[in-house]
Amino acid sequence: MAPKSYLAKAALKVSGLILLGAFCLVVENCGKPPGLPASGVVNATGSPSAMTFGQVSAQIIRPKCLKCHSYAPYDFSSYDSMMAAGVVTAGDPQDSMLYTEVATADMPKGGPPLSPDEVQMISQWITDGAKESVVEEQPSPSPSPSPTTQAPSLEPTYTALSTQIFLPKCVVCHGGADPAGGYDFSTYDGVSHAITAGNASKSKLYKAVSSGKMPMDGTPLSADELSAIQTWITNGAQNN
Repeated sequence: MAPKSYLAKAALKVSGLILLGAFCLVVENCGKPPGLPASGVVNATGSPSAMTFGQVSAQIIRPKCLKCHSYAPYDFSSYDSMMAAGVVTAGDPQDSMLYTEVATADMPKGGPPLSPDEVQMISQWITDGAKESVVEEQPSPSPSPSPTTQAPSLEPTYTALSTQIFLPKCVVCHGGADPAGGYDFSTYDGVSHAITAGNASKSKLYKAVSSGKMPMDGTPLSADELSAIQTWITNGAQNN
């Protein structure tokens, strides 16, 4: 059986540890008003949306504070006047007079203290940045559709017709040292042998392509292409 002196010493050690722990808690919270959290404010609602001045003002400031605080130096009647009064440090409730006064029940003067939920609401608003309002992110505008690339219009000129019709669609047969039918469409002089300037209907070139016989073994020319050739010939089949 353990001696009584040993048990007494053990009890004293346990008591000492308990007292030391209590003393540490007191020191940690020394100087903080009652109701102030010891390690920052936690958003009790868990809501991701920031509290706004409009919400705090409608539920607390206007009904419970403006009777006294509607003029300088502590004018709470608007967001700008409250922030100018220096009673709020955005992001830090414990450094904000507005919060510490209501948390210690020193305010409202002559009225009942704020409820824990109301005190928490002010704390959350300050912690969230003491914003006047929350600007909702707008969805990014949908990119404008890219304009449809239009095929270049076919002008009734020799240069345009040669570039877009004669060279890519005719010269494969009507070109080189021995052009088919003796018609060389690789030059203006060669093309001019197959046309009657001013009269498309009498031009061998126009009759061949408008009937679909040419290009041989190729896709017939489009209505726009036929119209450009006809207009060019009718206008005199110039080397333009």
